[in-house]
Amino acid sequence: PITVNQDGELLQYMKDVDGNYGWFGGAESEAIDEFYAETPQDGGYGMGYPKVVYLRKPDSGEVTAHIGVTRQYQDPINHAKIEEEVDGMPVTRIRDFTNRDMEYVDITDSVTIIEGVAFYDNVRLKKVEVPGSVRHIGDIAFSDCLSLEKITFEEGLETIGETAFYSCDTLSDITIPASVHTIGNNAFYYCKNLKRVDIQDLGAWVGINFANAGANPLFNSDYSELRLDSWVQEYVEIPEGTTSIGAYAFYNYDLLREITIPASVQSIGVQAFDGCDNLETINFRDTTDRWLDMYRPNNRKVVCTDDTILSSGNSSEVTYVVMESGLLRIGGIGPITNKQWSNYNEVITRVEIGSGITEIGDYTFAYLRNLTSLSIPDTVTSIGNNAFSECLALESVFI
Repeated sequence: PITVNQDGELLQYMKDVDGNYGWFGGAESEAIDEFYAETPQDGGYGMGYPKVVYLRKPDSGEVTAHIGVTRQYQDPINHAKIEEEVDGMPVTRIRDFTNRDMEYVDITDSVTIIEGVAFYDNVRLKKVEVPGSVRHIGDIAFSDCLSLEKITFEEGLETIGETAFYSCDTLSDITIPASVHTIGNNAFYYCKNLKRVDIQDLGAWVGINFANAGANPLFNSDYSELRLDSWVQEYVEIPEGTTSIGAYAFYNYDLLREITIPASVQSIGVQAFDGCDNLETINFRDTTDRWLDMYRPNNRKVVCTDDTILSSGNSSEVTYVVMESGLLRIGGIGPITNKQWSNYNEVITRVEIGSGITEIGDYTFAYLRNLTSLSIPDTVTSIGNNAFSECLALESVFI
């Protein structure tokens, strides 16, 4: 056998999809450094790099497919096919596709892992079909594939690594199977023309662990389309039985106008609805208390079973909520220094200040002309000038 550094036993090098074998000169040297080093020339004849090479790992017996770089005087290889098995062993991994002339790759359904950096910077690669046998796409696997127009995934794919499709400029649409549960940091960052994301299961989509905003393919473009069974999702209803909505699930999704969330949801991740500039209403099929315990204020209208949250927000460690019933609820720890509810002066009739608030600042409740009752906890130690100016209907203060 020919030893190739740490990668194992060389099984064979293989013909391309047109039936042409690649050169493999200098094999007797037993020092081919993952097919990057130039092979020697013999008698003036170019010996070139291998096209597709298969290695067997000595410890596990796994077979890995590699593609090397062709020499300038060789004909470009634009279409490669990965065989299902070599010498009776299934080919399970792909790595180091460093051939920059490759445009199309046929991946057999014996492959379970596309390793990190596998197709990195393959600037001519246009189309890849990933079979359902592939469970994992590694970090940087397709990063900077500037000509990649189409990549298809089948049910079975579970994880997509960090920056896996970073800066794939020409990628315009993608389908995320319901089997995907984890997408790494910036996996789709700077895919500036990615404008359509197709999904088959809304519950599965909101359950994906997006590592950051750039992991979500909706991040890249204003008015990207999220499509469920080809229908653009503007009025979204999360399926009953869903228990969580992951972080960044709808990040920057400008087409979202209304969303309905069942009582079965127990948690909502950070920035799940950030950047949804046209989201007008969230319908939550449970109480306002449950909503506020689950998801911190986000300045959205939230229709709950017992009341409707008109506005909410926070300043430092202090939070506020304005209810349609007229209740202004203030919580958190520290002084009230920022009056964020001034647009609702005519709506507010009651104010409840939670234990933990230490100070009521100047003009905090001024001009709440319909305010009738107020409760102040014993944690409040000072009240500023004109804090209740023009509160002409105030009748009751509970201390």
